[in-house]
Amino acid sequence: MERSRLFETGLFDKSDWQAQWVDPEPARIVDSLSNPSPMLRKEFSLSKKSLRRGFMPRVGA
Repeated sequence: MERSRLFETGLFDKSDWQAQWVDPEPARIVDSLSNPSPMLRKEFSLSKKSLRRGFMPRVGA
């Protein structure tokens, strides 16, 4: 199965980026028929008050 990633951004300089992908740990990946949508959760804090757009795509349902 090919895994693909898609993202949209307004950050164009390398110095703007401080993030990492949120992926399930390999030991927690199970058969997709018994668990089609693993929950990925990452808590974080924003240093600035403004959040203009949040977008979380999903595949399936």
